[in-house]
Amino acid sequence: MLFAKRPAAAGSQANTPALPVEQSPTTPMQALAASPTAGLITSSDARMITGTLSSQGSTIGRAPIIIKGGLKRSEPLPPPSRQARRKHSKLLWILGMTIVIVTLAVTLLGLTPEGQELTAKFSNGPMASSGTVISHQQNNSALAPAALATTTWMYQNDGYDPYSHGEVNVSDGTSSLPWPYGQCTYWANYRYHQMTGFWVQWTGNADQWFLGAQKAGWDYGQTPPPDVPSIIVLMPYVQQAGGVGHVAVVESVSGNVVHTSNMNWGYGGWTHTEQVDFTLGSGVYFVWHKPAN
Repeated sequence: MLFAKRPAAAGSQANTPALPVEQSPTTPMQALAASPTAGLITSSDARMITGTLSSQGSTIGRAPIIIKGGLKRSEPLPPPSRQARRKHSKLLWILGMTIVIVTLAVTLLGLTPEGQELTAKFSNGPMASSGTVISHQQNNSALAPAALATTTWMYQNDGYDPYSHGEVNVSDGTSSLPWPYGQCTYWANYRYHQMTGFWVQWTGNADQWFLGAQKAGWDYGQTPPPDVPSIIVLMPYVQQAGGVGHVAVVESVSGNVVHTSNMNWGYGGWTHTEQVDFTLGSGVYFVWHKPAN
């Protein structure tokens, strides 16, 4: 059977208080608002609520980091132009050629008697000589006649005459011919004039002096004349002469040994005079001017 529920009495319903519906706060702020102490929030609660770090790991109070514009990567340099590359290559080529030329010049100088003499002077060592040479340096002031001196030291072959062009020409002998300073021909002309007052009257290399003396009317032979100054003429490669021969002035004679004064002989070198002994033999000739009456 069905029974209907009897409604409660009005008085009893009024006297019975309504139970509040329990609702859980959705957020911590709402919970604090609902709490009677909502107005009293401690610093630890604020840190907990706002999710901030503790004082040990907090960034509060740190100076801001400033990235300066100067730390930015610089822009790359533009590639050099074609003209600039050509100029750079040209400068490198000039520098390289200069080094090569200087190296060759130093090497060639070291192979010459002049270069070996300079090397000996810097090293303070004696120079080796390929002959019976007793060398001494004369006073260069005696070698300073302006009519004779030239600066043709570059002619390394002993007895070379650059002015004759291989020809033998005869002058009147009233003045000196232009012999290259430092060569044996220069000294023979100068020293013979100093001893006799006569200039060499012909042109040509040292090995052509025998022919020149014949053309000029000088006396000649294969033995030096007694008591008359003469010039010794060595043919090419005779007794260590050079490829164009050698000439020197006879200072004295001892049997078959001829004592001579020379320039540009052996390793004694250019511009230095030396006393050299030669012997009579094949390829050795003597020329001299007839004594003045």
